[in-house]
Amino acid sequence: MSRAPGSRVSHVTDPGVVPGYRPERIVVEHAGLATSYRARHLASGTDVLLTLLAPELSADRLYRERFERSARLLSKFSHPTMARLLDAGAGPAGLFIVFEEPEGVPLSQLITRHRLPPARVVLILEPIARLLEELRANRMMVGCPTPAGIFVGADDRPHATHLGFLDLGTLHRRAELVGEGVLAYMAPEQLRGVPFRLRTDVYNLAAVVFEALTATRPFRGPSGGDPKEVAQALDAVNAPPPSVVRARGLELGSAIEAVLQSALAEDPKSRPASPNDFM
Repeated sequence: MSRAPGSRVSHVTDPGVVPGYRPERIVVEHAGLATSYRARHLASGTDVLLTLLAPELSADRLYRERFERSARLLSKFSHPTMARLLDAGAGPAGLFIVFEEPEGVPLSQLITRHRLPPARVVLILEPIARLLEELRANRMMVGCPTPAGIFVGADDRPHATHLGFLDLGTLHRRAELVGEGVLAYMAPEQLRGVPFRLRTDVYNLAAVVFEALTATRPFRGPSGGDPKEVAQALDAVNAPPPSVVRARGLELGSAIEAVLQSALAEDPKSRPASPNDFM
């Protein structure tokens, strides 16, 4: 059994052809990255989260190698804020990953319903900041965390799943970097193909915080890896960071504004040193 993370999906084929699993309903579509299903593991009767990746990724030899390499690392990693990896591989429909079924709903669904108060955003995302640092300490990372990949339980306890958990040694080409995240959440250095660092994680997390507070993304960007889209995204993130006060209202105050402006700075040196420092 192989194990792995994955990335961008432009079209998902019939999920019923993943051997050993019966998809029951779509849980979340990851803004062009993948589609996750609640599914039943037929042998055990257990409910799981099955994520299908783009069929074209299966034909990419370099991506498949990275997929398998990342799976081996992730299969050895355990953290209370990350759903446990159960299975991964390549079936007739292409690459897939299976996590234990996380409690709750994707953060993206909560944001769609209403903007979240600052205290609740901290409660949900502070554990994600700790997870990011643990992943880096274990020579793994989240390529680009998004609200669709963070599940929130009844007690606001988060669980991260799928998409973008990588080993650091495989991040070389810009095309690969773009394939590991949503452009609207990616830091400028990710789009330029510069190696990831803790301050990159700060930017990614700050983009999620901004959206949770305002129900809008700090920088509008398309999904996918087309060179024109990358150029458009770079133009956006090279602009001054947006104002969370203008997006949400004056009730947030200047302190939150200053922290987010710093975390979304184009220059990594101007950001907080780590996700924990930011949160």
